[in-house]
Amino acid sequence: MRESDDVVALVIYAKEEEVAHGGKIDFVHRLSSLDRYAFPEQPILFFYNTDAECKKQNSIESDEPAFVMYVEKDAQPFTLIGDKDDISFDNVYNWI
Repeated sequence: MRESDDVVALVIYAKEEEVAHGGKIDFVHRLSSLDRYAFPEQPILFFYNTDAECKKQNSIESDEPAFVMYVEKDAQPFTLIGDKDDISFDNVYNWI
């Protein structure tokens, strides 16, 4: 996924309406802005993915939103999945 070991990538798997204003995880826009300005020394690349097939290929079977964080090229990614984890703004912010 990553070519550089000093950048963390966060992939957000969700439907467009879940990320849109008023959606279940519309806070991701605020989260990415806050992270960029609060922690410039440890940049996180935010990616948004609506492809359900790609989500399944990455072993996420849930229809709920999911957050997948890649921290090292050879390490398993960390995940938060909406139907089994707390995906509130506060929890996701503390998690990243």
